[in-house]
Amino acid sequence: METTAKLEHIVQIFRALSDQNRVRIAALLAGPGEMCVNHLVDNMGMAQPALSYHLKILSDAGLITRRKAGSRSYYRISSTFLRNLVLGYCNLGDESHCQGCTCSAPEQR
Repeated sequence: METTAKLEHIVQIFRALSDQNRVRIAALLAGPGEMCVNHLVDNMGMAQPALSYHLKILSDAGLITRRKAGSRSYYRISSTFLRNLVLGYCNLGDESHCQGCTCSAPEQR
């Protein structure tokens, strides 16, 4: 990957993570395994079309992947860096920012 393309990709990643909703989605997906889009809708408290918009931005940046199984879609973090960043932040001790994420409620997966 050429230097300009690398820089553009880094900018795309930072843009994807510049929205609080997308960071919350990353926190929900930070645990092991994957999460069904229906569970993401429930945990995020937003309409499915709005969630899909945010998921697409994260996916286009290469931060998450989607697996289709019939009519359902399952998402997972594809970036070890992002998983470590989110889990590291959530492990700082103040979990109030992570409403519904894996650091405060792993049983919701």
